[in-house]
Amino acid sequence: MRRARGIFEFGQKQVMAGGEKRRYMDIGCNKGFLLAMAHEHGWDVYGIELVRELIRPFINSYPQYKNQIFSKRFEDAKEKVEGETFDLITAIDVIEHFEDVSGDLRGIYELLKPGGVFLIQTPDSGGERALQQQCTWKSLKPLEHLHLFNEESLRILSERIGFDDIEYFSPFDEANGNFVAVLRK
Repeated sequence: MRRARGIFEFGQKQVMAGGEKRRYMDIGCNKGFLLAMAHEHGWDVYGIELVRELIRPFINSYPQYKNQIFSKRFEDAKEKVEGETFDLITAIDVIEHFEDVSGDLRGIYELLKPGGVFLIQTPDSGGERALQQQCTWKSLKPLEHLHLFNEESLRILSERIGFDDIEYFSPFDEANGNFVAVLRK
């Protein structure tokens, strides 16, 4: 929970202040720790998690969100929230798994309010660890990590989609050499 609190509070600081109830979506929400942090801070939460069993404890603890948690791929879950917009969307260690990364990033962009933030953490294919370890780099998982990014490749893709402000930060955890990016609409 300490890790989730740090990630959510970092994300919350990136979002412009607003008077209305804020909306948050976590893609790849796993056990819902980030969702629980957002709820504690008064946000309305939505989650997407492919493995339904992982998110069940969160739904049992917060039944008011059961219709806002989807066990589907992002592109399929997006249809369930058409008309909703979000202040903050996170995907921590997720975008490298997207089958259609351009299409999914476009969908995320569409779901963000003007000034909304998409916060990601992903393996850094241009990072020191990747360059040192090369073929033995632990993030090389061809059947799992379908897309690998470095800061420049993510910037180019994000700008093509319409994100106009991109900042990079140190990772929330080192794992196999990650970076954090904040993409603003």
